[in-house]
Amino acid sequence: MSIKFICKKCGLCCKNIHMVEQLYDYHNGDGVCRYLDQKNLQCKIYEHRPIICNVEKSYEFYFNAKFSEDEYLKMNYKGCDILMERENKKKEQEKEKQEKEEKDETLENVALSGINQETVQRYGSAIKEHIVSYDGIDNETGKKLSKGLESVSKSKINPDYKEANIKQQAGFSAEIKETARENAERIINGDKTRVSRTDDIGNINDQLHDHVVLDRNGNPIAGTASQMKFVGKNPEELLDKFVSQKYDKYIKDGCGLEIPSDRYDGVKEKIQEKIAGLQKQLKYIKEQGKSELILKKQEEIEKYQKIDKALKKSNVSTIEAIEARLNPKLSTIKDIAKLGHQAGKATAKNGAIIGGGISTIKNISSVVMGETDVVDAVVNVGLDTGKAAAISYGTGFAGSVIKGGMQNSSSEILRGLSKTGVPAGAVISAIELVKSFVKYFNNEIDGTELIEELGEKGTGIITSGYSAGVGAVIGGTLGSAVPFIGTAIGGAIGGVVGGIFGYTVNGIIYREAIMALKEVKISRERREQIEKMSELCIEEQKRYQNMIKQYAEEQYKNREVNADTFFKNILDSIIKNDVEQYISTINEFGNSYGLKLKYETYEEIDEFMLDDTLALKI
Repeated sequence: MSIKFICKKCGLCCKNIHMVEQLYDYHNGDGVCRYLDQKNLQCKIYEHRPIICNVEKSYEFYFNAKFSEDEYLKMNYKGCDILMERENKKKEQEKEKQEKEEKDETLENVALSGINQETVQRYGSAIKEHIVSYDGIDNETGKKLSKGLESVSKSKINPDYKEANIKQQAGFSAEIKETARENAERIINGDKTRVSRTDDIGNINDQLHDHVVLDRNGNPIAGTASQMKFVGKNPEELLDKFVSQKYDKYIKDGCGLEIPSDRYDGVKEKIQEKIAGLQKQLKYIKEQGKSELILKKQEEIEKYQKIDKALKKSNVSTIEAIEARLNPKLSTIKDIAKLGHQAGKATAKNGAIIGGGISTIKNISSVVMGETDVVDAVVNVGLDTGKAAAISYGTGFAGSVIKGGMQNSSSEILRGLSKTGVPAGAVISAIELVKSFVKYFNNEIDGTELIEELGEKGTGIITSGYSAGVGAVIGGTLGSAVPFIGTAIGGAIGGVVGGIFGYTVNGIIYREAIMALKEVKISRERREQIEKMSELCIEEQKRYQNMIKQYAEEQYKNREVNADTFFKNILDSIIKNDVEQYISTINEFGNSYGLKLKYETYEEIDEFMLDDTLALKI
């Protein structure tokens, strides 16, 4: 036999045996031969393979009377080319689908970054207060504090009075930490007033007051001054000191008395015990007619009552004050981490709601189009919701910490960037860039494509950060002026729109720049082909939209929920800042197509996010 077929060993013919009648029993309905080693594309029964799988023998048994050897070989090679062409087309389609999914995921991540922009800004500014408390320098305002936690920790100690010295210095650390914690809380809550140590506004060594509240213009507010006292070994000793003559000046002044958070309840309890005991004594004295002692007992009762009224629970405990003195860096890191965690939980809620909503809409479309079943769609919604919550948590935690550091940076450029969406976009940038490197190391893209992706994603997300920052400011301004919206929700919407807009616009500009560098002159015929393809794409898009609409109308014509109502209600819930309406609208729409969200109310989401015993599974 002179015929000789040169096999490329691609394995494609072995993956398409459903088209060969003689091999009907050799596959499991998927067209792939069960004897094909998928790893090395080798036949496991090569020496005993069916005759139809042997080109030379199949010619002899089936085709020698119908075709010449040359014709037969050409037909086989043409068959190989057709299979290869189909395979390449299939791979190209899969690649395009994957790229589209990655692009959609990136845009969703940018959207999450945008909606979390306002939260990151608030918590980041709060974190900055703790950084200032450690350094003692506010680079944003150019103000230098009289003391910072770091400088207090370097205070001299007399070896003979080590414990007493540390306790005294811990009092200064407590004042500084109280100021940072109180101001951080006010920033988070949108309160424009600030607490200041009297030493930091020029009243050095004020004998009566340690703290005072300042209005938004930096002026002390009357009646807000307070004295902080971290004294005594227990609540009883602390109260005894307040009652002593040495502390009469604070009682007469009427200022607030800040005491350690761990001593507050104990002192309040002791005061009530003292008052109750004195009232019994007063009653007995009155019964005995000892008028000369009545006034004295009444004054004692009034003194305890004044102390009780003046008491304020500090944000700092005795142990925390000592820790701030001995290890100020660790103490500051703990506060920063705590606020970062709070920011993460707040942004995770946003992510769960928005991510779940987007996923529900996408999966409803997939169910309607028959691309997935209801069970898989529900699973997808759950996974997407968890993933969005996790990414948002990372955005909130890391973004707010980065924002705080940038805001108090000595670099004016970094301080300026801290007001944009760059801090919130940092986590998204890291995620997206790592994904590009993974694709590169898995040989899915080459070096040139890696550089292109890094350039587009990097500059795109940075641009989206700027746009999200501007969008958040504009949205917040409009939100504060328009009823029912509010600054927070306005800023969130502005952040989303600005982020997506910035990323999309930058992506277009960047790709066009790359194309301009690569592109060679395109012939007139080629340009016409591209224009024709574009027209077909537009028509295909219209056909696809009409097909969904027609299918939905035919299959679900008896359902009350429709797309127009759905999007109208979604927009209405955003304008009203009504989270419950937002969630219920998505639930109603999803339920009409057989989908059900894991969390149906904001309270359920909130309960999940606040429960530290539950793990977020992705």
